[in-house]
Amino acid sequence: MLLSERAKSPLTPLLKKHVVGSTLTGVKRLGGDRIIMLNFSRGIAAGITAERVLLCELTGRHNDLLLLGGDGLIISTGSSGSPGSSRLPGTPYKPPVRPFSEPLARGAEGPDLYYALPVMPKMGAKLSASLRNKWHLFSSGTWEDFLLPGRESGSGEPLETRCLLQELGGELSCFGTLLGEHVSAEKGILSILREHSLSPLTRSRLRSEILILEKEILRKLKRMSTIEKGMADRAALALKAKEYKRAGDLLLAHSQKIPRGAGKVTLPFWTEEGYQKVDIELDPALTVARNAQNYYRKYRKSRLDEGNLAARSEKVETSKRALLEFLSRLGETRTMAEIRILKDELKAAADPSLPRRGSSPVKEFNYRGFQVVAGTNRKANRKVTFVLSSPEDLWFHARDIPGAHVIVRLPGKDAPPREVIEFASSLAAYYSRSSESLTVAVDYTRRKHVRPIPGTISEVSYSRARTVIVSPGLWARLLQGRTAAPGG
Repeated sequence: MLLSERAKSPLTPLLKKHVVGSTLTGVKRLGGDRIIMLNFSRGIAAGITAERVLLCELTGRHNDLLLLGGDGLIISTGSSGSPGSSRLPGTPYKPPVRPFSEPLARGAEGPDLYYALPVMPKMGAKLSASLRNKWHLFSSGTWEDFLLPGRESGSGEPLETRCLLQELGGELSCFGTLLGEHVSAEKGILSILREHSLSPLTRSRLRSEILILEKEILRKLKRMSTIEKGMADRAALALKAKEYKRAGDLLLAHSQKIPRGAGKVTLPFWTEEGYQKVDIELDPALTVARNAQNYYRKYRKSRLDEGNLAARSEKVETSKRALLEFLSRLGETRTMAEIRILKDELKAAADPSLPRRGSSPVKEFNYRGFQVVAGTNRKANRKVTFVLSSPEDLWFHARDIPGAHVIVRLPGKDAPPREVIEFASSLAAYYSRSSESLTVAVDYTRRKHVRPIPGTISEVSYSRARTVIVSPGLWARLLQGRTAAPGG
């Protein structure tokens, strides 16, 4: 704990320098007070050792930690809060001033001693509470013999003081009479400290780490449940996708018969069951083509890739099972080493988040030896057209429809094969707002005939263009067996 990365005390680097690698040679209590002295020794050359002392002042609100040299001079301290002691490096160590170190006034003796317990030296909260609870067992004079140092017997000889090691409220204490559970000193002070101090601290740290890790696992489980709910909502929304696409197709098929400014139309639709009439709501302020694009946009947002949904659902279920297994293993964890292993495994576990983000907006393809590049947002379009291309490259864009800028890189002025032009045109149609239409008109020209429109990010004007009518899905069919997804 003292050498952890979280420690901010200036003593930390000095402990690493002077104590790490040393051997603990002794532990003793200083002056009968709550000050523990840890002696360390480390060999620095043949026959030469360096002695260091770590003093732990456990004196209530003014606890401190000091590092001393073998000569008893202070090297550094953890704080300077203990009153009555010098804390300057290079000065001799002086223990804190103890209350009641001088003979007590008569007013603190007898029954009044009961009320002085909280401020007496060597008096922790648990010991003070035990004394108050058992004060009725002895007379005031007996308690004075236990509590007041330096008292003399009737013959003038100092009273012999006893220290019975015992456990009070889960803490070790030493007192002249048995107030709690007796602790045998036969095992040695180091074994007793390990059993009654270090082990409880270790168990407390372990419980804390278990709670933190349990909270993280439960958070991930909650996230998995949220993803499952999102997929269920997505599936419900996808039920309307076909209706949106049908509305867009019918509007384009009957565009010549629909009057401008209409708010609603009824159009015929043939199915396997026969002839049906479909009511379609329109925005009177928009053209028929724009209304159709709006329905296609709704379709794109609502449509569902059932194969992808099934794969994601399986990943989520797998992750949930793994997290539940982590939770079960966490309940059986008994050491910090097991906690560290679980943390590493949890960090490395697959997390089926929502579709991956951060992929490049510039898509690159190779088709029949030609490199084809497409931009999928405004900044990417500008980069594709004016950074990644050369003047003689071919430039493609869906006619009069927002969409991707696509270029075919050419080694010279010779035109590419017809299939390459159709491939690039299909990409431009696929990455446009008309991607759900059966066919799309795509213009193409040399990149040197494309000019940026000032004040815009990617809007351009172009000339000397030719037009190709293509299907937005043609590029995927042309790449079948070689590339399964855009950007591959």
